[in-house]
Amino acid sequence: MAYVYDLDFELSDVFVDNFGTHVVEFALGYDLELEEVILFSVTLGPSIDGASDLRFGIRRRHIEKEWKVTGLDFSREVVLECIPPYERENIRILLLECVSRLAQACPDDKITMETYYRNLPAPALEKYELITNILTDNGFSIETKFQDLEGISYWLYSRT
Repeated sequence: MAYVYDLDFELSDVFVDNFGTHVVEFALGYDLELEEVILFSVTLGPSIDGASDLRFGIRRRHIEKEWKVTGLDFSREVVLECIPPYERENIRILLLECVSRLAQACPDDKITMETYYRNLPAPALEKYELITNILTDNGFSIETKFQDLEGISYWLYSRT
């Protein structure tokens, strides 16, 4: 892969895709050989029983055909491949701004979130605490927070 990391600090506006998902994203870089832009996408939705699901990950979009985009990849391998360690703090700042914009645009009074990996150590859970702070700043509070028997952590936020 001829991936070139080239972080774009400009966030997209909140948009709604064909599946009813609210999205805010920014470019991490590109691969000219594959004609792809590598994106960090933060999504909300679509609503299930009055709750939007918050997710974030990396996806690939064709350079010219914006409709041609992959699903979110949550894997550690792709993160290591696409985000240099020295840029993690910048990515975290942009992630939190995306979450803030989505919280403001959220059509539901509830938001859910869960971890992809099981039994995350405390340092890996820090970003989820920062997300909780952003959601709180935008009028949501934790209604429920727990870890299931398999080690997946879950959050349910309600608009206050």
